[in-house]
Amino acid sequence: MPDQKVLSGLQGLLPPARHDSVWIGPFEQLVGAGYALLGAGQHGINERDLDHYYSRVQKKIAALVKDRFTIGKASDEDAFGKWAAGFYFNSGIQRIVWASERLLLTLSTVDCPCGSRPKEKPVAGDRPNFPLVLDGALARLDHVRDDDGTDLQKTRNMRNHLVGKYKRSDPLDPKQILAMLRYDVNNRKHKVYGRSNLLDRRSAKRGDNKTWPSASADVQMDLACQAFEVVCEAYRELKDWNPQA
Repeated sequence: MPDQKVLSGLQGLLPPARHDSVWIGPFEQLVGAGYALLGAGQHGINERDLDHYYSRVQKKIAALVKDRFTIGKASDEDAFGKWAAGFYFNSGIQRIVWASERLLLTLSTVDCPCGSRPKEKPVAGDRPNFPLVLDGALARLDHVRDDDGTDLQKTRNMRNHLVGKYKRSDPLDPKQILAMLRYDVNNRKHKVYGRSNLLDRRSAKRGDNKTWPSASADVQMDLACQAFEVVCEAYRELKDWNPQA
């Protein structure tokens, strides 16, 4: 059954008023994230068994994907489903992270609807580092609340999820869901490869739920759906706060 948090998030996910709005990027990313999470659920992410994954799935997945698009069916649908569940899940959490980062960067740099630039820490360059984005977002949030009387609580909540550096050995913390997802996404993208990294998400349905890497697949899926809900709420709030941006 599709996750209700994802369906609810998509239900209220309306596009910005203009095609060239600064909010169109996060909107597209969130639609993609919702679709991907639903796809992961449809392919059985919660029951995904990763035992002997290399021999059972990875050694033949390229041929199975090809078969799906040439003859309409994989010769081993079970193996294809295990791969597809992970593919959709990874696609979903990547887009959740991208949307949250884009929303905070945009909040930090877009012209304020009050008509003046806030007293914020400068966010310079085309690709500022993330700590500066967090600082700029906090300065803008405080300005909007203190000088303009608008408390963007959903956006502040999203930012709070990303404060601090989360590591793979840190205890599982529902208040740091986005930090956990950001660690997972960026670690896989930037970190030098090591066999120990294969432990990430290898627990599948038998995890101990003490850390993000050792959490069971259903717990990780639930946390990802919660993160999707958090970012969707912030998107709706920011779009309503500055609809002409």
